[in-house]
Amino acid sequence: YAGSHWSLALPLNPVFDGLALSGDHGPDIQSANVEGIARMSKKAIASLLLAGPIVLLGLIAVRTPPAIRALNEGSEASLSGRYDEALRGYDQAIALDPKWATAHCARGDLLIKLKRYTDATGSLRECLRLEPGHFDGRTSLAMALLHGCDYAAAQVALDELDRMKPTHPRVLHNAEWVRTRLKSAAVLGGRCPKEEE
Repeated sequence: YAGSHWSLALPLNPVFDGLALSGDHGPDIQSANVEGIARMSKKAIASLLLAGPIVLLGLIAVRTPPAIRALNEGSEASLSGRYDEALRGYDQAIALDPKWATAHCARGDLLIKLKRYTDATGSLRECLRLEPGHFDGRTSLAMALLHGCDYAAAQVALDELDRMKPTHPRVLHNAEWVRTRLKSAAVLGGRCPKEEE
């Protein structure tokens, strides 16, 4: 799973058999272990490359190999539209490593796709409790709150993100997307679209 303030789990070598990579504006993918990348599916590699540049910042957190596998399997299943399987993978990663903010964020993002906004909000709040500076967790929380029609809380999440001064284009784009929708909601008098159904 990748993002502007992200942790990506890749299986690397027999010594660590798993390493969390983090980055924001890293210059090259070559700093990641080639063996770990070779074990990833083409879809997972493609999503990784689209997510942004990577830099190995060192041993930020050693994750258990089963948790890394579960997160990677969940991500691959999500990319293939197998959402129930993806949720099981994320849940397993969290069960194996409950303090892994990125696993909670991945779960929250999937729950947004599934329109389970209350559950997504819970996962994303846990992500931010564990890692308050997680940019993707913060933007995803704003999205979940927006979709759940909690406009005031979505604005608070955006305000907190703004104070963190993110610079990654994807994070800025997602934040602007939420801002635009919040402005539209204000024009509609703050009515939740669900109320009109």
